[in-house]
Amino acid sequence: MSKNRNSKLGSMGVRTRVWRCGICLSLLLTSYTGRASVKLTVWSHQPERMQKAIRYLLRQFDAKNSKISVKLQSVKNPTSLAQQIDETDLSESSADLFIADSQIMKRWMHKGMLKALDPKDFNVDRVFPIALASMTDTRQTLWGVPISVGRHLMLFVNKKLVSAPYETFESLVKGVKTLPSSKDILRLAVDISNPYWFMPFMSAYNHDGFLRNLPEVNKPALEKAFTLIHDMKFRWGVINDSCDYSCGVEKFLNSEAAMLIAGDWELSKLRNKLGSKLDVVKLPVIGATGNPMRSLAYSVGVYFRRNLSAASTKVATKFVNYLISDSAQLYLMKRSRMLSSVAPISRRVIIKKDWAMSKKLLALEDSIPMVLDPKLDFMMRQIKIQLALVLGGRQQPAAAASFIEAAMKDKYQIESVQ
Repeated sequence: MSKNRNSKLGSMGVRTRVWRCGICLSLLLTSYTGRASVKLTVWSHQPERMQKAIRYLLRQFDAKNSKISVKLQSVKNPTSLAQQIDETDLSESSADLFIADSQIMKRWMHKGMLKALDPKDFNVDRVFPIALASMTDTRQTLWGVPISVGRHLMLFVNKKLVSAPYETFESLVKGVKTLPSSKDILRLAVDISNPYWFMPFMSAYNHDGFLRNLPEVNKPALEKAFTLIHDMKFRWGVINDSCDYSCGVEKFLNSEAAMLIAGDWELSKLRNKLGSKLDVVKLPVIGATGNPMRSLAYSVGVYFRRNLSAASTKVATKFVNYLISDSAQLYLMKRSRMLSSVAPISRRVIIKKDWAMSKKLLALEDSIPMVLDPKLDFMMRQIKIQLALVLGGRQQPAAAASFIEAAMKDKYQIESVQ
């Protein structure tokens, strides 16, 4: 009897130990599976509203993917991002992904520090073509996946100061010239010494070349665009080239400038300050040509480190596809007030009668992508030099056009299109 009882007790003890070990093993497995098996670090530079939206979406992605951890590191400004990347061997960097605009990241794309991407891995069928083009080089290699599109120029008008119709640039100039000279009002605030602001004027004189997205040299078009800029300062007195971008925005906010050519990112701030006095239109037609001024546009996207492992690349691809999903894009657009890179999502602003976002969309559809082409970068650097000379009265428009023609021919053997 005692033997049997001891045998039963021994058997119960074994079962108890097995049961306890089972609990321990279960807890161990739960603990292990709860840990992230793949970790990604993202460096990001974006305005505060966009950065907050990205951080929220990152948390949502983490919550749905227990084996993945994505950590966001904010970078205060583009210079800091550039310095961080420059001072780091990207092949051994702590950053796996970068969220920034294409014009910041093209520098490292040209240096071979980023991973070329296969469009087939991403749900880009509904992404704006202009957004994809701004992240594609001349060999049609995709270097980033756009999550937001725009950064294009628009014309802002103070309706209390300008009553002329907006159909042509010439009509606007005529309208602002009628302002009382006693008023210290800048007619047109435009950062014209910056080639990004010069290109829309040039596009109206070289319309077909710009639609081909090529850094095409058209000497007659260049000369006419330089002549227009020259006349705006010296003949008509409607611009002040010493007033840079920040100065122009400030003057327009304080009703000290009648018109402003600025980026779409300024719209919310301008509307909040000026209210019903503000009108926003896409860049006008140059009456002499009948062609519209077309802004360059680029995108914010996600870029991969060149030597990212296969496992991390797989997870990063999943994360990026989440960022361009309908739900994520709707949230991102709503919170950041920037257009979604996914065309059907952005076009919902028309249906919802969102005045500000609709204005951005209409202006975007007249824009052209700023391609990742070193020839275009070189050309814009030459334009910047010549703009300073023309606006300083030290160079005639014809000579400026000839200089750029010669520089492009010498550097890239590109002949001028007449």
